[in-house]
Order: sequence, then structure tokens, then C-alpha cells
Amino acid sequence: MYDDIEDLKVELLNEKDADEIVYVYKSVWSTAERYPLEWRMYRQYTREQVLSDMKEGYYYFGVRRDGKLIGCYKAIITEKGCFGEQQAVLPEYRNTGAAQAMYEQFINFAKEKGCKRNYVNVLANDPVCDRILKKYDFERWGEPYEQTKGMLVQMYERKVNKKETKDEIIGILINKFDPIPNEVFVDIGCGSGKVSLSMSKYFNKVYSVDLDKTAIKDLDKIKTDNMELLCMDGIKFLEEYDYDKVFVGGTKNYEKMIDAAADKAKKIIFNVARLGVASRIVDKMNEKGVFDEILMINISKSYSLAEDIAFHPINPIFMIIGSKKC
Repeated sequence: MYDDIEDLKVELLNEKDADEIVYVYKSVWSTAERYPLEWRMYRQYTREQVLSDMKEGYYYFGVRRDGKLIGCYKAIITEKGCFGEQQAVLPEYRNTGAAQAMYEQFINFAKEKGCKRNYVNVLANDPVCDRILKKYDFERWGEPYEQTKGMLVQMYERKVNKKETKDEIIGILINKFDPIPNEVFVDIGCGSGKVSLSMSKYFNKVYSVDLDKTAIKDLDKIKTDNMELLCMDGIKFLEEYDYDKVFVGGTKNYEKMIDAAADKAKKIIFNVARLGVASRIVDKMNEKGVFDEILMINISKSYSLAEDIAFHPINPIFMIIGSKKC
């Protein structure tokens, strides 16, 4: 078995690869005896089906090892986004990272094509599928449906440009904000509202501020009672409202943000991805006399690989922390 996912490259397949694609599907599904025969036959594509798919606009992608096709899947661009299905990996090459490599390529392919989302259908309540989909931030989409008799599949989606603060980062944020129950918290550029929802458990009131009307509309469906949503400019909010602690998840207009909040906020924290920007925020905080510290946070999450455990790194985050000095 192999232990380096970086060595697995996903390539676009074409008509000359049709027989190899058929071989992968037949090898995988002819031996999957825990599933009904009708389902297994449905998944064993013929050469004619593969070629027909390609003519109809489907892209087939595959992973090779030493020239041999060891896994593949198909994708098509629709009005809803980039749809992927029929992922399969030869039994003897499972736990090599082939599935992960294809998911990462699938996500990047959707970006290249300008799609708003990736979406897939997988076996409902399958722990292996659920685990890898969770790893890549896919979420359930709709209700399970019967693809063939007795076999339920579940749709999952992942917004291509979705940016969410990771759970582990939120844990550090909570510690650094050191919430006091009667305080007011503001989440500037709240996006999906993940930080706001987490902080609502610890603060008396939470303001979620974003210029994206769609983000505010979506968050309104899941907000807590102590959250107030505002579709407005973050600088204007910081100038006009009262608050105690501020989180800014982006870097746009950071200088004006700091100018507006430095004399009002007990604490302000920025999360940024680039060192150069982080350095400039530190300089601005020092200018205003509020800089405390900067953290570079590197987190890696485990996944199964070759019957062992490997780690998938999350992009590092620079957390810049400032507070009003007494």
C-alpha cells in the first residue's frame, strides 16, 4: 500500500480509457455482496454507457498507480453546480488516499468551471461516505430517495466559495475573548454565522453584521433569540453601535475597522490568512495602542490511510488580538 496522497494525481479520462473504467466498476460492484443484486448491476457500467455519458457532457476522472487505473468517478456541470457520482476505487487500493485525491480534484474542478456548488449522491447513512464528506465540509441536501429498489441515496452539497471558521479555531476564539455573560459581541462579516452562533451561548447579545443579503437571509433561519442580524457596512456599525468585543473574519478596510473600534471595544480579534496582512494589522493596532499578541495557528485533522492514520492540514490562520488598555 502507499502512504503519500501527494503522489496520487487525478487525470481527465477519455474514450480510449472506457474499458479501464468499466473494469473498475465491474471489479468494485461485482464483489460488493452486501448490497442487493439490482443495485450492484446498476453500478456496473458497460462500455456503451460510459461512451454515451461522455457524448452527453459527462467528464470522467481517474487516478492511476504505475499506469493502472485504480479509481474513477464522473462529473457534469448543471444549473445547480458541479455534480459528481459513481466514485469507485479498486478493492486492493482502498485506504491509499485515492478517494481523497478525487474529492480534492472534484472541488477544484468546480472552482475552475465557475460553479457555485459541488453536489453528490451517496449511499444514505453510510459511515465511510459520511466521514469523507464531513472531512470536505459537505452538508446534507434534501431528503434520501430510492435510486433502485431498497437502496436509498442522499444528496450532499458544498458551496464552492464557502468560507467558515473551523471548529478548532472557534474554540481558541472563545478562550481569547474570555466572555462575560452581560457583554455584547459583534461578528463583522458574519457569513454563514458559525462564529455568531457559537458566541451566542456565552454573550448576552450578539450582532451579526454582513453586507451579503443572502448570507443574512440564510442566517435568519437558524439564529438564536439573542442574535440580531444587520445587513450593513461593518465600519458604519462599529462607529454607530455600542458593543464590548469584536471579531472580524476578513481584512477589507481593516484600518478603518480598528480606528472605529479601538476606543470602544474591550477586545478586538482579526483572523487572516496572509502574513503580510497580519503584519500590517499588528502595525495599525500598535499605532492605536491596543495590540496584545498574534498567534499563528496550524491544525491538522486525522484521516484513515493505508490501514493507519495520516493527517490532513488545515490552512494556517493568523489570529491578531488587541484590547483597550486601562
